[in-house]
Formats: sequence, C-alpha cells, structure tokens
Amino acid sequence: MRESLPPLIVLSVLLALAGCAKDARISIAELRDLEDRYVTTQPVEVEPQQLSVREMRPYTVGAGDVLQITILGLDAAAIYAGPTIHARVHKDGQIVLPMAGAIDVAGLDLPGVERAVRSAFLPKFVKQEISVFAELSTPEGTTVMVFGAAGQRGAVTLKSNERNVLYALAYAQGFGAGSGGTVRVKPIRSDREEIEYNLNDVNDVRRALTAAPLESGDMLFVSAAKPNVIYTMGLLSSPGQVSVPENGSMSVLHTIAASGGLLDLAQRDATLWRTLPDGARVRVKLELDKIMVGEQYDLALRAGDVLEVPHTLDTRFMQWFNQNINLGPFGISTMYNPLAQYNTNRALRGSNGNFRSTVRDALQLGIPELLVPPVAAPRVP
Repeated sequence: MRESLPPLIVLSVLLALAGCAKDARISIAELRDLEDRYVTTQPVEVEPQQLSVREMRPYTVGAGDVLQITILGLDAAAIYAGPTIHARVHKDGQIVLPMAGAIDVAGLDLPGVERAVRSAFLPKFVKQEISVFAELSTPEGTTVMVFGAAGQRGAVTLKSNERNVLYALAYAQGFGAGSGGTVRVKPIRSDREEIEYNLNDVNDVRRALTAAPLESGDMLFVSAAKPNVIYTMGLLSSPGQVSVPENGSMSVLHTIAASGGLLDLAQRDATLWRTLPDGARVRVKLELDKIMVGEQYDLALRAGDVLEVPHTLDTRFMQWFNQNINLGPFGISTMYNPLAQYNTNRALRGSNGNFRSTVRDALQLGIPELLVPPVAAPRVP
C-alpha cells in the first residue's frame, strides 16, 4: 500500500515550491517607461495655405464633366433670351460651342468658365455685351467603396474637389454607432501605401485634408470600436467585465470595488495584463497592500486591460477542501470530484525540475488518499 504524505509536509513543500518560481512581471515604473516610447509630443504642422487645397476650394472643371451654359444677349433683339447648351469637357480639357468652337476650361472654376466663354464670343462673333451663366450639370465622379462601421456601407461618388476621407464618410452617413473613429484607406493602385487615420485626433484630420486625392476603386475600412471594458478574474466577488467611461479610465481600486471586492482580504498581489500600441503584451506586478495604503501609485486601467487577482496556495487548498469535504452534523464525509482534482493538478503542475516534478507527482497521488484510503489488492489464494 502506498503511504500518503502528512498534511503539514504537503503544505510546507507547496510553500517552498511556490517561492522558487521566478517572477517575470514588470513593475509599474517599467510599464511607464515602455509606454513613454509611444507618446508623440510633436503635432503635425500644416501650413495654412496647404489647407486651402482641393477639399476647401471652389469646384474646378475636369475631363468628363457636363456643363450647362446659358448665353444671354447673342440676339440684340432679345437680350434677355438666349440658348442653353450642354457641353461635355473632353479629355483635352476643352468644350465645343456653336460659333465659338473649342474653348479650354480644364482647371477653371465656374466663374472662370463663364469668363472663358465670354472671351471666345467677344468681339469676334458678337459686338454687344453678353451674359454667360455656367452650371455643373453632371460631374465626372470618383467612386470609392466604404466598408465596416460606417453609417451606410457601399459605393460613394465624389466630385473632383471632394476626393478625401472626410467627404467619403459624409456621403456614407458618417460613423456608425459602433465605430471607433479610425479609417484605413487601401488604394486600388499597388504603388500607393495603405494609410490609417484616427479622426478623433486633430493631427490625423490635418493629414487627411492634405493627403493625395482618392481614386476610383480605393477602399475605406471604418474600424469598429473596441469593447469599452476592463476584464477582471481571480479572487474577486464578481469577476467579469467592468465598464469604462468613454475616453476615460478606472484605477485599480475602483476596478476591484466594481467587481465586488476581494474574496481574500489578505491578498497582497495582483497582475495587470496590458497590450502596448505595437501589439506586445506585458504583465505588470501590482502590490495591492501598498496601493491600498497609498504607498504605491493606484494605476489607471484602460479599456482592454485584464486585471487578475491570482489564487494563493491557501485559497487553492480551501477551494479543493470545499469541493471534496462535507462537514455535517454527524461527522465528516469525503467526496472525490475528478474535475476538481484535475483542476488542482493543473494548478500544481508546470515545473521542469526533476525534484519538483517528483514531489508534485507524489502530492497528486497522495492528497486524495489522505481522505479516501486506497483499496488493498485482492489476495491470491
């Protein structure tokens, strides 16, 4: 019959093994140093004249546009009447009108088109003063695709002076309810790089206004907002998700209080899991006893953080005890729960050392036998 390890020896060995593991967590000061590397202190400077570009200037005529031109005064007898002509701008930037012939209009705004048409008629074809009115009948549009968390997904058509992310979003009915305010532009041309704009940041708005115009076939992906919660786990009364105020944060103590408080008031240690801007995940050591008395900074947690208040050796033992021991009015009864034992074994495993592995194997076999005596092998007659 295999002998069980005495309970005091079991607990002593477990305590010794718990102290042997190397703590790979970083401190709060080290976390601050890491995050300071990603802070951009220099704003994107944009000259005022750069902002008065295609997105803010009057519409200029380009190839493919259809213009509606009305000319008053060609007939001296009916100076308030005149023809209305529809003319398409050709690839060479010219329109063709009766009598006047080809007129260069590419790159002109509508008042500029009116002056060009008037100059083409005067004084070569008419001597009296004429009035010219030009309107944009059908613009040659740039069609881009909008996907993701926009108000309305699909194709949107932009005029030549509207070929930027802001106008594309406006035609797509803006950000949807679940949007995070970030837009990634994937150009149709392979020689242009993808670029992402966080339109909650004024610097990125400036970048979007001064970027190269969108082209037909470009795709815009509006990102969905990340869950605005902190995740908690471990020795808390109500572990799970804690909502974070929009664009805000919650301290460690606030988060613990929102999770119902600590189950073990003697717990002195916690771990913060955080994802850095480059995607790397770090584990940060939090000393709860020092935070609670003000000796350590009460770190602000952000949406997406994971706060773990880990089990101790005592709480693991009590958890196993409560799952396997029933205290009744007539004595003590035992119950061996395979799932609970499996979880206990998983909590105890994890070392590669021969000594530790040997001791832990003994514990795994010995703990149940402390309560459930082994069955003797049948005698062979």
